[in-house]
Amino acid sequence: MTVINGLIFSQPISGKFNVRRSDNDFAYMSTGRAQKPTPDNRGTNASCVEPEFYYTWEGNHNDPRFHRYYQYSDGTWFMNDGTTGSVPAEDTRPDTGKFWFHFNRGLQVGQQYGPTLDGKGGFNMTNDGRIAISMLYMEKNTTVPMDYTPELDFDNPLEAVFSQDQINRGVRNFKWEFDPEYGNGSSAVDVPLYRLGGIYCMRAEAYYRNGETGLAMADINILRTSRTREALFGSAPGIAILSLDEEILYNEIGFEMYWEMYRRKQMIRFGTYDEAYTAKAATEPYLRVYAIPQETIDVTEEITQNIGY
Repeated sequence: MTVINGLIFSQPISGKFNVRRSDNDFAYMSTGRAQKPTPDNRGTNASCVEPEFYYTWEGNHNDPRFHRYYQYSDGTWFMNDGTTGSVPAEDTRPDTGKFWFHFNRGLQVGQQYGPTLDGKGGFNMTNDGRIAISMLYMEKNTTVPMDYTPELDFDNPLEAVFSQDQINRGVRNFKWEFDPEYGNGSSAVDVPLYRLGGIYCMRAEAYYRNGETGLAMADINILRTSRTREALFGSAPGIAILSLDEEILYNEIGFEMYWEMYRRKQMIRFGTYDEAYTAKAATEPYLRVYAIPQETIDVTEEITQNIGY
């Protein structure tokens, strides 16, 4: 375990200690298959955020945690809206020397743009040697634009199943940058298991549940205002909230901790887990606790199955 700048990292260690070389399945990147950070990498089309979470950001799209544009060293911003025709070919994958394209970070919604392959193992380039940017289409159905919609609209509302002409649905999350030296199944990106932002969320919730709303709001505002937006927006700091109730607190914890595997516990604590939402019917409270595997019960007389199973 390693502590760096207030973050706590945990990684398997084999051979020489190197915090950058741990295989890491926590940092799942929900890039589409046609979103390629290098010609050798691709995404998976396998995950997105649900509309219920995406719409909690209404009125907060200027929060630095919602989205961040990438700027190249020559000043080019990747706007991901069709206005960026090319970006400089300035970064390369260390092990192969192939060009490395940087996608924006945060929640990605709407029509997507990026580099495309030239059929010869590289990116399509401009005449002056820059990476050409094009409108993207879904790789498994090249007639479907890569237009990430907030709504999922499953054919069966209780089954999270898409056909190949529906896989552009769902807002994708790029909280962590894709590691170009690994395939689409692993990453050496360092991911915090516990970090200072999570501790502030924990304390804010404790303050709130003990009636100290002002102290809870102060902790939330530390998280909101400690980050700044890109230079494109004048490096403006996040905006403090002026009031706090349970719904706002729940949303704010989500803004800080999304994609870090804490939401299920948060939903249970705030009473939303049992409700119906996308691809899920309302459920009984006993399902908040998992069943104990039968093989464990069979060999341990003191253990009985949890209620409801």
